[in-house]
Amino acid sequence: MLMRKLAACAMRGRVHAGALIAASALVGWVLPFLLPFASCVSGALVGLATLRQGVVEGLAVIALAVVMIAVFTVTGYGTPVPALVMGATMWLPVWLCAGVLRHTRDQGKSLVVAALLAALFAGGIRLATGDATAWWQALLEHALTATKQYGSSPSIGPGELEVAANLLNSMIAASMAVSLTLTVSIARWWQGLLYNPGGFGREFRALRLPKAVVLPAVAALLGLTLATPAGELAGFLRDLCWVGAAILAFQGLALAHHRVNVTRSAGAWWLIGVYVLLLMLPQQMGLMLAAAGLADTLVDFRARSRGPA
Repeated sequence: MLMRKLAACAMRGRVHAGALIAASALVGWVLPFLLPFASCVSGALVGLATLRQGVVEGLAVIALAVVMIAVFTVTGYGTPVPALVMGATMWLPVWLCAGVLRHTRDQGKSLVVAALLAALFAGGIRLATGDATAWWQALLEHALTATKQYGSSPSIGPGELEVAANLLNSMIAASMAVSLTLTVSIARWWQGLLYNPGGFGREFRALRLPKAVVLPAVAALLGLTLATPAGELAGFLRDLCWVGAAILAFQGLALAHHRVNVTRSAGAWWLIGVYVLLLMLPQQMGLMLAAAGLADTLVDFRARSRGPA
């Protein structure tokens, strides 16, 4: 398996890991259409080094990769800033989540850290701009103006643009939480493939979020629904709801895997259907999984079922 060979190569030493992280990130730099994949791979390699070798080694690998990319950006563009931005925005959050997972061996706690980082991002944008909707709308209008210069401007009305700008901060924050969680999960899966076969599955099926984290998200939803606040407070509560739904969806997915593992029936085909629908209808299935995750947080269905975790 190609991914396993890549992970094994990264574990040969610090230089191997740093070079692979830098190389995968540069692939996304040179080929923008591969940026999501390249970012995920480079981040997962950071996570793998942190999970296996420790947080100090994880930082050392990040520093080495940043230096390698800085050589490229200084030579080609005359500045090391892009390399520093990559290290701060792509790899340090993964390093932090992976460090928590290494220390606690609890994917739920790592997921909480991802959610907190996403909430901090969302709140930081609102504090820095004063009006996140207006700020995002200005960026969208600038992007549309730029596309007109190339003769390919999508037909988006002012009302649609305002609706998109109103939701963009929440959507990006939720996407950040999902991206961080997926990246750390790939790193943990790689670690399991190399050193602990089956360990990732057992750990994922046991994933549960602490009630102390879920209840504030529920409170934010109730506050947004019942109190109908205005301005940036309403926007931040909406951000928290989106981020909360995103991480709860992972618990719902873990619950589905647990049920299939316990019943050991044809449920595996049902699970494949869940993933297919998740790809085709991500918002609708995400909300359904989030509802299942919320119910599991309150009731703990897995404690009531029999069979292996």
